[in-house]
Amino acid sequence: MLIYIFGYIKLSLTLTMKSTFYSILSILVIAACLFSCKSKKAKVPHFMPLTKYNMYDKKMVGKALVSARALKVDSTKSIKLLQQGSDLYATKNDSVALNVLKQSVYMFPQVNAYFKIGQVLTDMETSAKGEAKKAKLNEALQAYQIAEYLQYKPVAELYYNMACVDNLLADIDSTTDNTAKLSFHTSQAIFELRNAFENGFTDTAMLQKDVRLNSLVQSDAYLNLMAQLSAKKTADSIKQSFQNFTSIFPVLSQPYTISLKDLDQSGTNISTDFADFIPAMETTNFGRGVNYDYYAIGKIAETPKYIALLYTSTEFDGDGPEVANFQPYTTILITYTPDGKIIDSSLVSCRCTMEDEKTVTFENNLITTQNFNITWLYSMDDLENIQDQIYTAEANLGKSYEQLGGVDKNDTSERAKIYAKAISDSIDSNSTREDRLSNIQNKITKVDTLAKRYYKITDDGKISQVQNSAKIDMNKSSSIGNKGTK
Repeated sequence: MLIYIFGYIKLSLTLTMKSTFYSILSILVIAACLFSCKSKKAKVPHFMPLTKYNMYDKKMVGKALVSARALKVDSTKSIKLLQQGSDLYATKNDSVALNVLKQSVYMFPQVNAYFKIGQVLTDMETSAKGEAKKAKLNEALQAYQIAEYLQYKPVAELYYNMACVDNLLADIDSTTDNTAKLSFHTSQAIFELRNAFENGFTDTAMLQKDVRLNSLVQSDAYLNLMAQLSAKKTADSIKQSFQNFTSIFPVLSQPYTISLKDLDQSGTNISTDFADFIPAMETTNFGRGVNYDYYAIGKIAETPKYIALLYTSTEFDGDGPEVANFQPYTTILITYTPDGKIIDSSLVSCRCTMEDEKTVTFENNLITTQNFNITWLYSMDDLENIQDQIYTAEANLGKSYEQLGGVDKNDTSERAKIYAKAISDSIDSNSTREDRLSNIQNKITKVDTLAKRYYKITDDGKISQVQNSAKIDMNKSSSIGNKGTK
């Protein structure tokens, strides 16, 4: 009996020890797994700046942009270089502008920098010779394709420029026996021109005068494209288009005032699809240094005979040097028939020039305008002189950097040291000068109030000046005119 008891105890102890062993082993395996998981560090993204070798690679541009945004990379320096490059391009210093714009892209891939690079390279083609002409155009096309990838706006301008480049390449191919490439670039130019028109481009007069498209506008392909677009435009309902246009204008509560501090009016951006209803939009050029935007401000009145709308246009890099911190704004009152034909229009408020500003108040059917004469600390002539000095300093900086790049670092002679120091001193001097001039602030010193003028909208939609401020109740003839605050 005792033998059986001892045997049972021995068996129990053996099983218990095995169980304990496997339990400990399991715990060790789990701990090892946990330790292994914790020891794996999270993958930290790093910024991937671009270089001259991959700046036109869409995949690398996308990676650079994603990593820059994820890490919140500061794009301030890139933006400043973009502005400097744009300024240099505006003054036709194309070679230096191209270098500065590329430096901007290396630091942060901005869509506007790629677009500007395309413009600069296209302009540089005119002075290039031989294979260099083709190289400039091919690189311009690459820059525009990246701008398209990054969704440049307005896209109509982009496609128009791409069509110009492809047609210039077709012109080069026409002097060779390469009919395949000629056909490709011509087809691409037509395709891009179609995209430009479908995205809002309308200025066929400018197109036909553009020397870059001379050969294209004489081709059957272009004539066929124009016929197709004309048929499409005819088929579209103008009345429906006008209804879509007026729908972006909110009803304005009256009295409605645009004061001196409100001259920079903005609202819903008016698409070039509605160029038929904004006369100035059809004559806007896609040119060097000047761009325009149009904004729907609101609906002033609507009767069975007319609709009165208010819109603002603003000009970028147009009138006056950048140091003036001046941007023109023009607000137009325009009346239409119910089916979209223009009846009348009048400039009712503006920041017309630095010295000339105009305000307006709408109350019932009384339109009151007020002109002001503005006196500034620095005149426009002063500011233009300051801007010229800034451009000179920037040009000198560009030359100095080029000279510095050509210095032989292995030359330790005294003459080389003196030359390098002279270049360095020039860079410091022009940098200091540029910073000082760029930081000049202009301010208003005096505002003179000039005469008021009064207008009304007649029953047939004409905008007529009146001699006194007697108020005409719009509520008698219009479905709009409820009083309220702006």
